[in-house]
Amino acid sequence: MKTEGSIILHTLIKYFYFKKVGLIIFMLQFKNLTCSFSNYKTAKCTCVLFFLFFYYNIAFSEGTKQFMPASADNGCTQFNDVGRPFALMSNTDSLQRLYFHIKSITEKVYFGFAKHSSSSATSGQFRIKDPSGTIVYAATNLPTSGAGFISTYAQAVAGPKISGIPAAGYSPLNFTPSVTGDFYIEFSSNSNRNYRFQYFDITVVDASSKTINGRLWSYAWDMNTWSSANVFNGSFYVYTNEGYVSKVDLNGIQPFGFVVSCNNTGPTNTGNIVADRKSIAGNSTRPFFKIFLSDPDSTIYLSASPPALNNPISVVDGNVYYGQSAQFNADVTGTGIIQLIISLNGISGYQPGTNDAIVAAIVTTGNNIIFWDGKDAYGNYPLIGTSIEISAGFSSGITHLPIYDAETQSGGYNITRIRPVTGPAPIRWDDSNFIGGTVNISGSSGNGHSWLINFGNIRTMNTWWNGYEIENLSAFTVTVMPPLPIELISFAAKPNIDIIDINWATASEKNNNYFSVEKTKDCLRFETISNVAGAGNSNTVLNYLLKDNKPYDGVSYYRLSQTDFDGTITHSHLISVNFNRKVDFVFKIYPNPYDGICIKLDMIANRGDETKLIITDINGKEIYSKEITINSNDENVYTFCSKERLAQGIYFLKVFSSEKEYTKKVVVE
Repeated sequence: MKTEGSIILHTLIKYFYFKKVGLIIFMLQFKNLTCSFSNYKTAKCTCVLFFLFFYYNIAFSEGTKQFMPASADNGCTQFNDVGRPFALMSNTDSLQRLYFHIKSITEKVYFGFAKHSSSSATSGQFRIKDPSGTIVYAATNLPTSGAGFISTYAQAVAGPKISGIPAAGYSPLNFTPSVTGDFYIEFSSNSNRNYRFQYFDITVVDASSKTINGRLWSYAWDMNTWSSANVFNGSFYVYTNEGYVSKVDLNGIQPFGFVVSCNNTGPTNTGNIVADRKSIAGNSTRPFFKIFLSDPDSTIYLSASPPALNNPISVVDGNVYYGQSAQFNADVTGTGIIQLIISLNGISGYQPGTNDAIVAAIVTTGNNIIFWDGKDAYGNYPLIGTSIEISAGFSSGITHLPIYDAETQSGGYNITRIRPVTGPAPIRWDDSNFIGGTVNISGSSGNGHSWLINFGNIRTMNTWWNGYEIENLSAFTVTVMPPLPIELISFAAKPNIDIIDINWATASEKNNNYFSVEKTKDCLRFETISNVAGAGNSNTVLNYLLKDNKPYDGVSYYRLSQTDFDGTITHSHLISVNFNRKVDFVFKIYPNPYDGICIKLDMIANRGDETKLIITDINGKEIYSKEITINSNDENVYTFCSKERLAQGIYFLKVFSSEKEYTKKVVVE
């Protein structure tokens, strides 16, 4: 007969076991062994309960546990499917490997597999290579029993049995690395046939056999649901190059065989952000980001620092003119994407299928110029007097999930931000390339981007979200102004040796007193180069030329400021030019003589040039060398210090730049 005390004890033991906590000592000490636990609150007896336990590892697997959250689910990784190279011994593409990361040589890897009956292959092999590509675990048959064979779903989920723990786990194979870095496991199958795993696990543990999650990853996971009738409920963790982590729950997608990969642009990468992110016909998945089965180990894969906007987004010069492009200032603290919604149909926000326009641009730290061609979605200029609402969003950590040939997605994806920010991520898509395709660029909360049966057949269906974003951060309204009182045919600026040639032409002019040519580095502060007399009134083509004899180094912008006889001033659109001044190489050294420890090199050279400094003794023996990259076309000063004081005597300092050698004698006193 069980007493109330023994029942409580039994319950607590079960509780801690299923919480995966090692129970080391569990002691009940009773002052009165016959006392009832039912009256412990009234202190009729004293029960002192000591819990002394510490954590030990109950293995947490990486593989089947994430692919199949429940035993009734379907799907696992595979190799050798319809010619895809994922994880094959014959593969040479680093984007098609299956990696696990080792941080310390005290770590160890345990693994096990089981083949699914739908495989066309009857046998297979695996091997492991270290980060240099050297085979460190020779080709071995994939197990069908014994060590390394996972016989049940329960074993796969429990993970590897290490020193008998957990009892429900499988008996694994293991590998002990001798170096750190990204190792990769490769496979082959008989007759190059498809090999589908039913159960799969690769687990990294530390020196105390504690599981380290977030070490198994690939750029392109090749998956299979074993039947076209099956859905896939697994999840993955995407790590962007900036350090944003998001969890992707595929939530019942029905693809049969498919590849999970993510990138930063979408199915294509032409530089046109809006076009690149649209779903397209054919196969174009472009693996780029690391994809894990758990939250990537944060001691290795660090979190990003979200950027911010320094100032509200604004129109350069404050106006939008009919028939001209417009520019916007965006001053940010880090890399991201600015998206502008140009609302032209009288309804706030973006409405697909209307004349609303979208402008998206990559921005970097500092002030950025975003260009809009001034036209609506149909290629027309808004009429003079049109009120335009412009709303902006700033995002970073953009992640695209282009999946090929996923026939059906009835439930839509669930995307969760893991770090550095948390919570559901609004999901976006643009299927407008297809008849019946839907568009949502504003972001859908909850489940997002579903499609009907076979709509995704032999198509790359793209979905994207942001690791961090601020929407509607800078909404404002502008009115389309009348055009310049001149008809501008062309306006261009071009480097010419050490100056910039600025050319423009007009087809007509009306009451034009003069032009002012202005330049800027940041589009906030403009400098007037010179004024050029206008023609007053003209209906013939006129050409103008002005030289900027002191151009800014690097990227700068030019505009025309046109002044009427009545003093009215209007501005043209901006044009950009990248100027890299060519300079004669000049250098001097000082002090000379010097003390034999530190010497300064004062150098004028072309920005970006690779330059090498060598100090030799009188016999030509190299004493010191250093490679540098010129930072500026202006004066550059570098200090070079040798580890030990040079002996008194004569030395030669040689500078190699632009495939030329320059030598000067130096004296150590």
